[in-house]
Formats: sequence, C-alpha cells, structure tokens
Amino acid sequence: MALRTRVAALIVGALLFPSAADSEWRVEAFTGTAHNFTTPLTVRQPGSPDFEMDARYDTKPFTGSPYYSARLGWWKGSSGWEVQFLHHKLYLANPSDEVSHLEISHGYNLVTVNRAWERWSLVLRGGAGIVYTFPETTVRGRKRPVLGYDFSGFTAAAGLGGRWPRASRLSLAGELKLTLTWATIPVFEGEADVPNHALHFLAGLGYRF
Repeated sequence: MALRTRVAALIVGALLFPSAADSEWRVEAFTGTAHNFTTPLTVRQPGSPDFEMDARYDTKPFTGSPYYSARLGWWKGSSGWEVQFLHHKLYLANPSDEVSHLEISHGYNLVTVNRAWERWSLVLRGGAGIVYTFPETTVRGRKRPVLGYDFSGFTAAAGLGGRWPRASRLSLAGELKLTLTWATIPVFEGEADVPNHALHFLAGLGYRF
C-alpha cells in the first residue's frame, strides 16, 4: 500500500509540477485594432424613462491612450494556461440627444484566464474574465465627473493565432480574437448597460523561456 501511495504521489507531482524540460513560459505583446459590432445601449436614471438605442463604436487604436494587449502563458507540451490583458477602447460613433457623448478610451479593459492548445501549427484558445472601465459620459445634458476605474462586468473570448518561426525563442505573433462582453457603467445619477461584441486583430512579438 505504501508503494502505491508513493507512486500516486509521484504521478500527481509530475502533473502539477512538471520539470523544466516539460514546460515553458511564454510572454507576448501586441498592438492592433478591433471591429465593434452594433449592440444595444441602455440608460437607466431614476425619475426618467429608460432609454435604449443601437450603439455603434469606433476603436481609434492610436488616438490618445493606445490599443494594446499583453499575455503571459505557462505551457506544457501542446497546451497551456494564460493570463491576458486587453486594453480595448470604445468611442460612441452615433451619439443621440439623450447620449451625446460616451467614451471609454482609457480602457474598456478585459482581463481573462485562457486555456490554449497548439494544433496544425496554429494556437486555439478560449477564456473568460472580467472587464473594468474608465468611462466618460454625457447623458441628457449632464456630464458625470471622471472618477477613475470601475469594475463593470464579465467577458468571454475565443481566438485563433500563431507564432513564426515556431522553433525560435523570439517570434512574430498574430491572433484573430472574438470577445463578448457584458458591462454596466455609471452615468450621471444612473447607470448604462454597455455590452460590446468585437472582433480583434492583434500583431506583435512573443518570447518563450
């Protein structure tokens, strides 16, 4: 029985704490842009009727605070776990009388934990996490004071990418990523639902060690 226990402990230890030869760390940094799909924008303020519109957003990746992403991954064989930060940006492209300004340019920030697999020289990944935002809004003529970052909701992501050359420690990296995000931000004396569904185009550098 003692021998079986030792064998089981060795197997569990090998799975949880693989040797350096079995695993590697990867770090990647990206720039890029995104296409934002039209999504509903809903405003709720006490004393006023709820307002809803179909909102379109621009990303403007190189205006003001830049659009970028960073990812840290731990890989064993052909699969890995990752933590990713994506600094997304939203500018309301079709303002209305009720929502005359909505800008989340200091970050519609997505933080996800990903599971990734290498298949056919490509990397497939899926993840989920949180969104925190820095909103600047003017609703029904009232501008909300800028008070900093707010935890705003949750996000899910799926991506398809790769790195070239695969055998090199330093490589080019690219990814096509879909994010589905549900967020609620504060506005003057109320709140607004600002979901975002976006297709991201990322390009950058990666290093494995």
